[in-house]
Amino acid sequence: MENLSDKQKEIIEQVQKLLALSKSSNEHEAALALARAEALLEKYRLDMTQIEMMGGGKEDIIEDQDPLFDSENLAPWETRLAHGIAYIYGCTTIRLNNKLIRIIGRSSDIMFVRYLVTYITLELFRFSAALYKKRKDYKNAYFLGAVDVIIQRLKEAQAATQENYTNKFAVVTVNNRYNEASAALDKFYPNATASTHKSAKPLNREAYWLGQETGHKIKLSEEKKLAGGKPTLT
Repeated sequence: MENLSDKQKEIIEQVQKLLALSKSSNEHEAALALARAEALLEKYRLDMTQIEMMGGGKEDIIEDQDPLFDSENLAPWETRLAHGIAYIYGCTTIRLNNKLIRIIGRSSDIMFVRYLVTYITLELFRFSAALYKKRKDYKNAYFLGAVDVIIQRLKEAQAATQENYTNKFAVVTVNNRYNEASAALDKFYPNATASTHKSAKPLNREAYWLGQETGHKIKLSEEKKLAGGKPTLT
């Protein structure tokens, strides 16, 4: 953060305030606050990139030492969710000893990834409460179905924001952040092997489809065109 311009720090502070609102004890208010914050994240990232291109500071790529997930046996859906969200926001992930996942990227991007993964995970647990008696493989298929839909929705929302952004070079630059993070991963862990983030066993189709339905229900930001051409939130 010390290399950033005052304007870039101001942008990050604005996002942090929006994300703080998502911690409301009221589930509806928390979900709405997070959805509104997520709708602005991509534009903020583009704005910060544009400032950077004009001579503003550039964040270093770091490995966040605080694990995103930390458990004795990571579930496939946790790995897929972590990497999918990280990819969208210009970061990558490293899975260590099949117990924990760390994020590699710029500090501001890591912040976005952490908030979104935490929010989505809590929402998935809330929607899946009725499945507590189901087998582990059934629940994993359910979560994978939900995660796949959520990742696709976020990609579409990101593409819509970028399409409407005037500085296309900033779009190209911000989209290169994942490549920069991946290069840093190779430097930090030269002997690391790539993971496909796929489940080794055939998925329960019923559970996967049920999860896909849940993936559409979780509130995220999505931009839709109005008659006047302006985006709105749903």
